[in-house]
Amino acid sequence: MVTRKQLAALLLLVATFAVGGAAGRMSARWGWRDRGARAERAERGAPGSRFIATLDRELRLTPTQRDSVQAILRKWDPAMRAVWDGMRSKFDSLRALVRADIAQILTDDQKAAFQRWTARTDSAARKRSREAERAH
Repeated sequence: MVTRKQLAALLLLVATFAVGGAAGRMSARWGWRDRGARAERAERGAPGSRFIATLDRELRLTPTQRDSVQAILRKWDPAMRAVWDGMRSKFDSLRALVRADIAQILTDDQKAAFQRWTARTDSAARKRSREAERAH
């Protein structure tokens, strides 16, 4: 038969295990975020820098693997850019139609906020594009 003291000790052991597991998981997640942020800063402006940062965060790439992925992206970057450049005008036209449809369902205040938001996101995209071009 289990005594009250044994039950209390068992509950304390389970609680300690749960807290330790949660703390370990949190520290691992924070470490992954920091590692991804470091990789992103290190690769900023290079082709696929955001992609590499994501892979690093999700897969925990070794430095050699990060370098290899970077080399692969550099190899394929001209072909990828050629395809994107050929589709860019079609994509931009479609995006304008989507934004116009969204604007139709918004209030006047929401429309103004939506216009400010799209201006910010478009500006950030242009900035990333210029940085990528300078990296070449």
